[in-house]
Amino acid sequence: AELHNINRVSFVPSRTEIEELLDQSLQAEEQREEGNPGLLLSKLYKIKALCPESLNPDDTILAKLGRGSSRGGIGAGGSIGDPGMLTFLNDTKMPLGSSSNGPNAVLTNCTSGVYGTMERPRINLFYESEEKVQALLVDFMSLRTANEASLFKMYVAKLQEFTHGGKNAFKLDPAKEELLDQELQTDYANTVSMFTKVASALGESGSIEDYGLKVNSYCQTWLRNGAGGGGEVGNAQFSVMSPHFQTRFFVTSAKKLNAAK
Repeated sequence: AELHNINRVSFVPSRTEIEELLDQSLQAEEQREEGNPGLLLSKLYKIKALCPESLNPDDTILAKLGRGSSRGGIGAGGSIGDPGMLTFLNDTKMPLGSSSNGPNAVLTNCTSGVYGTMERPRINLFYESEEKVQALLVDFMSLRTANEASLFKMYVAKLQEFTHGGKNAFKLDPAKEELLDQELQTDYANTVSMFTKVASALGESGSIEDYGLKVNSYCQTWLRNGAGGGGEVGNAQFSVMSPHFQTRFFVTSAKKLNAAK
């Protein structure tokens, strides 16, 4: 069921789509250079935290949160990876029950010359050439793989905030009063309890696959899923005008997961 859902909401772009996305990234950069905020830069370009007035991706809310106040950003900064470059942050909303998939990997320095430059800041995974896409993607995947157990524990700690006794018990969004449907709250609490047991059993470097779980990540771009495959390359499907990856843990074996009880 989870794999079906993943395939419904995401896709792997074809060779043609990759080429079109690279072309679109150049069109978006032209718009940015002209100083024109618009739908190539963010689907919510009027919100300054997502598409900053400077049109510099280093100034987005995610890049600032990832860097933390000690590096010119805000808050504590990312706790996994390098807050000065590529790191993981927890989402603010309820994982599973709301729109949050889980932790976000965020590029916090889009202009350093490593992944993007001052002349051409990087606003998305797709950027200039396939080689540059591959460079960021490989580094992200390596970071995720090396920290899989820690990421899962980070995710579980966030889940615990939204269940019985948590500071945001069953709130879909901590900033609002709306709660998860009453009929789903027991199932949510049971899921959190089960994942908590897995996190305890993992230790510092265990594999979540031993407990019937895997991890998947999404990166929104200028293309979205349509009718089981890619749609048409067009406006930004992302809100935040800096590269980030949504990360989702999902069940592949109920038998292995139940064994963790």
